[in-house]
Amino acid sequence: MLIKVQLTASGTATITNGDTLTPLRAITLEDARHQVTDHLTKLAREQGGPVITHLVDPDGEYNLCFSPDGNVTMATSDQVENALNPPKLPEATPVVSSPEPEPPVEEPLPAQVHLPEAIEPTTKPEPERSMPAPSQEPAPEPEQVQIQTPQPVQTPPAFTDPQPQNTPQPLAAQNLPAATPSPMPVAPAQPMQPQYAPTPAPVLDQTPQLPEQNQQFYPDAALNQPQPTANPVPSSFLTQSAASGPKPTGWRAVAGRLGLKVQASQTQSQQWADERTVSQHWPGPRTIAVLNGKGGAGKTPTSILLASYFARLGSGSVVAADGNVTRGTLGWRTEQGPHNATILDMVPQTEALMDPSARNGDVAAYTHHQTIDQFDVLRSNPLLLSTEQKLTPEELDGIQQVLTRYYRMIIWDTGNDEGDSLWLRIVSHADQIVIATTTRTDHAEAGRLLLQGLSSRDERSATLAANAVVVISQADREEPPATSLVDGFAGIAREVVTIPYDRSMREQWLRSDKLAPTTRAAWLHAAAAVARGL
Repeated sequence: MLIKVQLTASGTATITNGDTLTPLRAITLEDARHQVTDHLTKLAREQGGPVITHLVDPDGEYNLCFSPDGNVTMATSDQVENALNPPKLPEATPVVSSPEPEPPVEEPLPAQVHLPEAIEPTTKPEPERSMPAPSQEPAPEPEQVQIQTPQPVQTPPAFTDPQPQNTPQPLAAQNLPAATPSPMPVAPAQPMQPQYAPTPAPVLDQTPQLPEQNQQFYPDAALNQPQPTANPVPSSFLTQSAASGPKPTGWRAVAGRLGLKVQASQTQSQQWADERTVSQHWPGPRTIAVLNGKGGAGKTPTSILLASYFARLGSGSVVAADGNVTRGTLGWRTEQGPHNATILDMVPQTEALMDPSARNGDVAAYTHHQTIDQFDVLRSNPLLLSTEQKLTPEELDGIQQVLTRYYRMIIWDTGNDEGDSLWLRIVSHADQIVIATTTRTDHAEAGRLLLQGLSSRDERSATLAANAVVVISQADREEPPATSLVDGFAGIAREVVTIPYDRSMREQWLRSDKLAPTTRAAWLHAAAAVARGL
C-alpha cells in the first residue's frame, strides 16, 4: 500500500495509510520532518519490509522507500506500482497461515509416514547402548544411554538439517518422547537429564555457541577475524571521515535535510570514487606524455583538461609543457600570464633554477598560471619555425629536471613526429602515456599503430603501451559516438575512456568549467584512469 504524507511549512503533517489518517503536529517544519521519519521507520520495522511513500513537502514531491534500518532511497516505478496494486499480498499471506506445518505433527510420525525412520532409531539405540559403555568410563551405563539418545535425532538431518543446528536443546527434549514413545521405562531416568543437560549441550552446540571450539575446528577463520581489528586504518577518525562517501545532491539532499539517511546514487558514487583517485599524491613526481602521430587528434585539449583535473583536485603543483616545437598550440589554448616567456627562455636558466638557493616562485617567471583551472603552462613559441626553436635532447633533460623539482606532475603535449629525437626523449621520461584521438578513423588508426609500435620496440616501451590510457573524443555531432571505437583498442591498452561531443571543446581558451556536466564527468573519469596507472 502506498502511504501518502503531506507536510506543510507551518510544521504539521498528515500520514494517510489506507483508511487510517494520522495527524502530526510540531513546532517547526524540521521537527515535523523528524516525526514523519520516525513514524515511517517504525512502520517499516513493524511490517518487516520497506514502506513506499509519496511525500509532499514544501520543497517538492518525492516517491521514497523507507527501509527498516532507516535508510531511504528513491522508490522505483515497480515499487510504486506494487504499492498501489497490492493483490500479491493476500496471495502471500495464506502461504504463511496455511496448515502446511501441521503435517509434521507427532501423531503421523510413529504411525505410517516415518515408519522406516522410527525403525532406524529403535534399532540403532540398542547397539549404541552397548557401544558407548566402554567409551565413557566415569559415567554409568544408563546415563550414557540417555546422553546418546539424541543421536537418533542426528540421523534425520538428511531431511531436517537446520532444526538440530538452530535450536538443538529444545528439539532434543521434544523428540525424545515422540521418536521413542515405547521406551517409557526410561522415564525414571529423565529427571537425571537436567543434571546432565550441560554436558550434551556443548556437544550439540559446538558450532554456534562455543567460539573456543570454533577456533579449534576453523583455525584460519579464527586467525583472520582479529586482523581487521589490528588494522590501524579503521581506528583513525580522519580516515573514517575521508571514506564517509559522497554528499547527496538533488532530491537526496532534500531528503537529507529531512533528517533521513539517504544513499548516494550510482553516478554520485562513481564521481566520488574518481575524485578520490585523482586527488591522491604520489611519493615523487609523475610525468605523463600525451601522444598521437596525427595532427588534430586532440592531444592539446587532452593535455589541458587532464592538467586541470589533477590540479583542481590535487591542490595544484601541476604543469602542462609544450613539447611540440612545430607550432605547438598549447599556449594559444590557455591563459597567458603577465609575461611572454616560453620554454626557450628557461633553457639557459636550468642550472640557476636547480641551485639550492632557488625559490619556488622563481619558476613563475617562465610559466603561465591558469587562474581558473589552477595549473601552470610552459609554452612554446608558435610564431617561430621549428628550426628556430629546436631543442636538443640534453636541453629537454634539463627542462625535465627543473619541472620535477617544482611540480609533482608534468604533462607533456607532444608533436607529431614519432621519430624525432625530442619526441623520443619525452617518451623516455614518461611514467605513463595517453593516446589522444578523435572519432575520425585516421586519428584512431594512427593511435592504434603507435601502441603497436611501442609494444614491439623495447621492454620499457612495451610496458608503457600495456599501461596506456586511450581517450577518444567525439569531434563532431554528426560523427558516430566515441563508444564505437572502443573495441578497436581492446587488448592493446589498459583503459579506454570516451568523451561526448561538446561545443566548448572548440573554444580557443579551453576551460573545464565551461564544459557540460556529462563532459566534465567524462574527463574526470579519464583523469582517474590515468591516476590508476601511476
